Amino acid sequence: MAAKTFADLCDSNSEATFISNALPWAQALSSATELPVDLIFAEWIAEGANSCTSDAVQCNNPGNAGHGSYCTGLVTQFGACSVNSTYYGAPNAEAGISQQGDIINNVYSQIAAAFAQSSLTAGGQELYNYASTYWTASDLRNGTYNAAYQWGEGGSCGVWASSHYEATGGNKSSVPGSGLIQVIFDNHASLSSYDKVWSCGPGSCVIL
Repeated sequence: MAAKTFADLCDSNSEATFISNALPWAQALSSATELPVDLIFAEWIAEGANSCTSDAVQCNNPGNAGHGSYCTGLVTQFGACSVNSTYYGAPNAEAGISQQGDIINNVYSQIAAAFAQSSLTAGGQELYNYASTYWTASDLRNGTYNAAYQWGEGGSCGVWASSHYEATGGNKSSVPGSGLIQVIFDNHASLSSYDKVWSCGPGSCVIL
């Protein structure tokens, strides 16, 4: 992939355009973390990566992950972002998603572990029940609900989810991760169709 920035991937803050342009990078992060593409996009959009003027875009840090050392000892590859010194800054989109993959795999491995469970966890069941109120909940796999809850629940490292990714507006909910599920179902580009994990090698990605 060419060395594009996240500023190259947005267009008038359109979620549909962003999803189309950023798909190769979401697939690469899916491959690196074994998480589904729809959940990755949901977190990116929740953090503002589709907004052309957001810190997430300006820092090439789609998940707005904090800068510095984390409680596991992982240190970011890149320095603080010049736009917002509390976030790391990466030189381009590929480097940014690589850094996010390192953080997910080294600091929040419990997200992928939750996704790997085929049965609903207690948190996943809460999110499934929430989704059933507004959408066809069975459109997403159980692991997606499990992982969304875990992502919203956060962890001791405090990299993400100070708001627990709770849903807002007409579909408001206090269940952790409900905001991620809301983004997946409400997005007009039908993000639920990306509820798949990709495996990427040199020059190509395939659905697992």
